Amino acid sequence: MVKKVYGLNIVYDRKKYQIIVPDGLRSYSVGSVICEYMRFKPQKLKKIVLSMEDLDDKPSEKILIDSLKKMKLMLDKEFSFVISTMIISELFNFEKEWFEAVKENRSKKFVLSLEKKVVQEIRKNILENTGCESFGGETLLQLLLTAYLYFAKKYIWTKCVFIRIAEDNNIFIEEKRKIFKEFMDMFDKNILMQDIDYRIIILNKEFSDLYTIKSSLSLLLFEMTHIWQTNRKIVKCKNCGNYFIPEGRVDTIYCSYPYIDESNKTCRDVGAQITRANKEKNDMTTREYRKVYMRNKMKQNRHPGNREVALKMDKLTSEVKEWRNKMSSGEVTADEFLEWLKNF
Repeated sequence: MVKKVYGLNIVYDRKKYQIIVPDGLRSYSVGSVICEYMRFKPQKLKKIVLSMEDLDDKPSEKILIDSLKKMKLMLDKEFSFVISTMIISELFNFEKEWFEAVKENRSKKFVLSLEKKVVQEIRKNILENTGCESFGGETLLQLLLTAYLYFAKKYIWTKCVFIRIAEDNNIFIEEKRKIFKEFMDMFDKNILMQDIDYRIIILNKEFSDLYTIKSSLSLLLFEMTHIWQTNRKIVKCKNCGNYFIPEGRVDTIYCSYPYIDESNKTCRDVGAQITRANKEKNDMTTREYRKVYMRNKMKQNRHPGNREVALKMDKLTSEVKEWRNKMSSGEVTADEFLEWLKNF
């Protein structure tokens, strides 16, 4: 029996992609596949890991493979085909590497290499409330958590590189070339990192190029190469903060992905409305702050020697900067800011 190879199957005709999905083909523009994958939040994988069956069993290669197959079905229900396929591809990469390490009696070294340079917060978030205090393969749960760590490291590394390239998208062309060359050099020096299979298939009675992408970094390499070749533009959505490839007008500032609070509407549908609402709230908070400031300033002018009045004014002018920064980052709302103003 031939073991199934997991990966994202992409047909590329030098203009657009067609991804092979269970019910046929799905079209994607160059660059949009990596943008979609980079929307995933790795912490969402934990819930699925903990929902697996027989977590206390001693794992074997067959048990792990069966668990990953079940996990793929769950991922398909919660996430897009691109995201679920790339996650499961990385988890099967882990399965292969883990059991090779077991056969060679180096599983402990494998775990140590995984934990190397891992931020303590990531380690804590993965193990917290699981009953496991460390990574390894004593139980199926412990092994799945180790696979989760493997995926998280691969994904975070990929996203860091992606953001560096994407955020430098609008700088001078010479600097862009330098950044892209550094990225390509990484793969040139580590050729095995290019986990991409190539085959020729017949599609619609014509020969077509089929690429099977089997790792996160390989997808990034595949996409960034074609983004560069086709001069595509990566844009950060002004509404959700995720990256996307504009379709049609290149000055589009809102993506066409579902808006977080309204799954039946996209950021493009609600973006302008939210921007206007935020502007109105900002204008309102500015007006209200100005009123409070002037009232306290007049009180200070009338009572120049009053220490309590002076301290209150200092508190108002110093803390307002922190509140404005928190409003800008979304940590607090305009209503919370106005409630704070009532103290003055």
